[in-house]
Amino acid sequence: MEERKFDCEASGKSDSLTKPNPSYHGISFTQTYGAAAFVTKGVQFF
Repeated sequence: MEERKFDCEASGKSDSLTKPNPSYHGISFTQTYGAAAFVTKGVQFF
């Protein structure tokens, strides 16, 4: 995870990052932010 070589979409384990999020106008964090999706979504909560 530290190197961001983990494929969130292929794993099927990160729905909060890969599925469209209605709270954010339906964006998929992995499609919109790519490798920065995990960090970007984490920042959204602060």
